[in-house]
Amino acid sequence: MRGSKSSYLRAQRRRSWLRYGLILLALAAVYTGVWAAVWPRSFFAAWPGLGWDWAAARPPYNEELVRDLGALWLGLAVVSLWAAVTLGVRMVQGVLVAWLAVSLPRLLWDARDPGSLAGVARISELAILAASVLVPLVLLVFAARLERRPSRL
Repeated sequence: MRGSKSSYLRAQRRRSWLRYGLILLALAAVYTGVWAAVWPRSFFAAWPGLGWDWAAARPPYNEELVRDLGALWLGLAVVSLWAAVTLGVRMVQGVLVAWLAVSLPRLLWDARDPGSLAGVARISELAILAASVLVPLVLLVFAARLERRPSRL
């Protein structure tokens, strides 16, 4: 009996990590999405904030493109939150694969093209983009483990 209880607790921890990870991803998407969709000029000039201007390092500015980008981020936030609430394994996996589909090309492009970024800004950009790939990958591992034991959920 003890083994099944510890197995159950491990599954619960994985579910919690999945939920928190999905919420973290959704919050990042909401931050980016609202800013880009509602204040595109400000987004382009100052994203990601904290005195950095990564978007402006790769001109030119295009309001429609920035607003569209914001809307897409908001869509990703919605499905991420939906997955966090429901924790349906297939939904979670689909959302995490979508995150990888967005994040991996961004990381690969920005690793190749620094724009005018250098030093700490460049390292920070690549670290955040790498995290946006690693977090979904780790969460996919948790989701795969949940899938193998659906009766324990």
